[in-house]
Amino acid sequence: MKIQEQFISGAKRSPEIEIADEYRAALADAERAGQSLSRYLRISKDGKPVYADGVEVVAAEIERASERLEHVKTDIREYLSLLGDHDSVQQLIENANRHRRALDNVDRDAKNLLERSIKASGLPPERAQDAPEVQASMDKRDRLHGELTPIIADLSARIKKAQEITRRY
Repeated sequence: MKIQEQFISGAKRSPEIEIADEYRAALADAERAGQSLSRYLRISKDGKPVYADGVEVVAAEIERASERLEHVKTDIREYLSLLGDHDSVQQLIENANRHRRALDNVDRDAKNLLERSIKASGLPPERAQDAPEVQASMDKRDRLHGELTPIIADLSARIKKAQEITRRY
């Protein structure tokens, strides 16, 4: 299984490092269990391999280690698919926050422009918002909300799922 570079290196104990450590530990356990199987292998007089008594315990260890390894691999695949083009869950969070700030900024800009228009023209808010520059600002706000709200929702859902995975480790 190919693991991206952030799962292998880094000094900070990031969620990616925690999952990578679990992967390495599960892989080592599976290899150890597989190696211990050779102690139970004997060659019979006719040259065929025969397993000695007690091999069932080792077989159960191998099964548990293999299942753990597959579980970790599945989590890593799912985690990487949630990250998409991002290198870490932190980048997902930063991207979602950047989009939220963009919405906050466009909301504030539209509100400030409306307030300036009301002060400058002396018109009531209902009439001041009909001014072309105020209308353009509100159109921009509505357009950005339409574009970014679904993106933020998608990023938030992916962040939540990725964090659920990392909590296991």
